[in-house]
Amino acid sequence: MKKGFTLIELLVVIAIIGILSSILMTFLNNARLASRDSRIASSVRQFKNLMELNRGLDQTYDTTNIVAIGSDGERLTEDVCAQQGAATTCGTQNSSNRISGKTSGIIILKPSSNTSYCIGAWLTSSSGGSAACADSSGIFKSKYVGTTPCNITTDPYKCN
Repeated sequence: MKKGFTLIELLVVIAIIGILSSILMTFLNNARLASRDSRIASSVRQFKNLMELNRGLDQTYDTTNIVAIGSDGERLTEDVCAQQGAATTCGTQNSSNRISGKTSGIIILKPSSNTSYCIGAWLTSSSGGSAACADSSGIFKSKYVGTTPCNITTDPYKCN
């Protein structure tokens, strides 16, 4: 009677282990992307809280101190950029124009009156254009899908 395994038996076991490990890696990758999206959504919510904490006595939103170098807003933006896997050109973008397409970092949209805002950041788990969005009316959406998360056709700006 022989002791040990044949070459065929060993190859079958190695093939089974390979198939199981590839299935496991797929699930782990999906979980990693979902955790990145949660972190981006959390950063958008924290940025919204910063905007509310820094609202002026005249009820306007000035982002000068929020996005300054070394500020909490800059650190939140750097974290979002890292989660998005963005290049060094990533950052906080103040704009009064409609932004469509994917842009890295946190996008702040405000009318010239500074009386409202809409904050958005693109999520990583979907190539279809999903984003986290928060606005000055208190709305927070963690999974908006479309070309732009903010409706800036009228003041106040709001999440779509």
